[in-house]
Amino acid sequence: MNVKSYEERKNELKSKLDNKYYNKEDDISLFISEFNIIFKELEKLDKPLTKEKKCDYLFLSLPDEIAIRTNIIIFQGKWKEVSEHLIKIIPYLKYVKESITK
Repeated sequence: MNVKSYEERKNELKSKLDNKYYNKEDDISLFISEFNIIFKELEKLDKPLTKEKKCDYLFLSLPDEIAIRTNIIIFQGKWKEVSEHLIKIIPYLKYVKESITK
C-alpha cells in the first residue's frame, strides 16, 4: 500500500493550485468549487490559506482578458465576494459575446 506522507500530499495540493487554469468554456461555479475543495484539503493538513492568498491563486488562474473584464483586482483579499462576483459576471460576459456574434 502506497500512502503519501503529509508533506507529499501538501506539496501535491499546492502544485494543483499553482497549475490550475480557467478555460473560458468551463463553468466558473465548478472551477471555484474545485478551489474550495483544494483549500479545505490543505486546511486539514496545514494552517488555512489567507483570503489574500486564495484570491491570488484565483487571479493567476484566470486568463488576462477575464481578469481585466471582470475587474477582480478590486476584490483583493475578499474571497467570498470575488467568488460571487465571478459566478455572476462570467455567464453574463458569455451571453453578451454570444449575442453579439449571432
